[in-house]
Amino acid sequence: MFYQKSSQDILKECDTLLLNGKKTALSSMQKENILKQNQDLAKAGLRVLAFGYKEYNLENLTFIGLISLMDPPRVESLEAVLQCKKASIKPIIITGDHVITATIIAKKIGIFEEND
Repeated sequence: MFYQKSSQDILKECDTLLLNGKKTALSSMQKENILKQNQDLAKAGLRVLAFGYKEYNLENLTFIGLISLMDPPRVESLEAVLQCKKASIKPIIITGDHVITATIIAKKIGIFEEND
């Protein structure tokens, strides 16, 4: 079964970590490090997914890792934003991405400007 949650929410439910094929206790320092890695990847404009699994008879998740992928804006989106602005239409971005990732993408296509 799959659930869509933020990396932070996934980590809250994890008490173990899969490391070199073995489950080990997940420390608060490791959680902080994982969240920092998540933040760094988001700042690079990447979409970040966190993965964990749950064994049938256990309550908490085991953290597996983060995966990041590039999901660049469509080439024509920059021109579309420019045309909207010329027509006095204020474009907005609606996304389920991390706020940092969304801000980076919005900057790339001209929706987010420094004083916003």
